[in-house]
Amino acid sequence: MNNKICFVVPFYGSWPNYAKLWALSAKFNPNIHFLIVTDIEIPYSLGPNIRLLIESYDNTMSRLSTATGIDSTEKRYHKLCDYKPFYGLAFKDELRQFEYWGYTDIDIILGDFSQVIQIINETKCDFFFTHTKPIGHCTIIRNSDKCNKVGLSVKNYKQRLLSSKHSTHLSESTELHEAIKENGLTTYSIQDLKNEWKKYRPIVSVSIDSDHSIYDFGYKNNFIIHCEENKVTAYCLENSLEKKEIIYIHFMGTKARRYWKKIDYVNSYPFSLTPYGLEPGLIDVNKIHSLHFKLKSYCYAIPSILYETVRSFVHTLFPKEMLPDFKQLKEFIFRKLKKKSFK
Repeated sequence: MNNKICFVVPFYGSWPNYAKLWALSAKFNPNIHFLIVTDIEIPYSLGPNIRLLIESYDNTMSRLSTATGIDSTEKRYHKLCDYKPFYGLAFKDELRQFEYWGYTDIDIILGDFSQVIQIINETKCDFFFTHTKPIGHCTIIRNSDKCNKVGLSVKNYKQRLLSSKHSTHLSESTELHEAIKENGLTTYSIQDLKNEWKKYRPIVSVSIDSDHSIYDFGYKNNFIIHCEENKVTAYCLENSLEKKEIIYIHFMGTKARRYWKKIDYVNSYPFSLTPYGLEPGLIDVNKIHSLHFKLKSYCYAIPSILYETVRSFVHTLFPKEMLPDFKQLKEFIFRKLKKKSFK
């Protein structure tokens, strides 16, 4: 294995059941390395390209406080998302052998990343994005002092890190993108998402939203994702059925347990992702035309639609400061119960 790229993934709380499929897809990308920083037991098989760094959340926050110059007592695990641009500084020793490092999420299934490595080798860019700007689930950064410190150039980074908000999306913000350009650093990014999507193998982030659409591209309730060894293929229906081999699928909007009822039946490739969740094996793509497929997809979307409706209604009645931080409450419960994982 080479030492080109290492993704840094601090993770605390409770290890989700779908993570075993992320670990499987990471294993089949041996030229990409992963550093998982956590204090919880991982009940899944990890490939030789995945290193586990056992470290408490408080120690990780101490690293990040030193890196950012902020004395943080942050206790919300999800707030780590705002600290992603500073991982290169915080884990400097662990990343010393790598030419590039990156930040990503575990609610993804990786396909073939060889094209990404090829582009980085050819362009010798300082930053690589799978979107028009930095993106939280896949940004790759040259492991140099100047690149690693670019987050410190974001004009309001201290306010954002100290913000009471769950996340200010600093890791994929316009302000971070501007700081990269102001520091004279080179980037590879997608200039036109629609044109990139026309390719059979687009180098673009593909995310499933909570309304069952493919983020930025549509196809609401009209997709089937086939996942095989080192390969993810998206079948999307608009006027006709389109086939795309993609570098990864980000299922950010379909992480609820109802989408993963069959997770215990899937321990290896192949498997499929649909608007109504995980399916073992490669399901027939022609099912996308059926009434049963469409009705099932819409039914699975109903809880998300109701949640967003109620949430919007509540926010119109009460100011944000009067509402509880439900994610923070969930994290507090996880810490108190000291759960290792959920099945």
